[in-house]
Amino acid sequence: MKAYRRVIRRRRYRPVLQLRTAACIVTAAAPARLIERGKFGISVWVEALLDKFLYGRASTRWLQAMTDQGFRSVREV
Repeated sequence: MKAYRRVIRRRRYRPVLQLRTAACIVTAAAPARLIERGKFGISVWVEALLDKFLYGRASTRWLQAMTDQGFRSVREV
């Protein structure tokens, strides 16, 4: 499993005419995140919590493993 950072870019629409009777286009709400305005996806947090509490791995070892997989460390972000 490879950790990833999910970036969501949504199109934003504006009505061409500013008429009172014109219906505006509404986009869907952004998906919920584990940490509001967080940079990491849920998969990263699941991996971290499983390694820490289920497998008893030290946090520094988990960070090193993520760095070895090509994921930038939390300190660099």
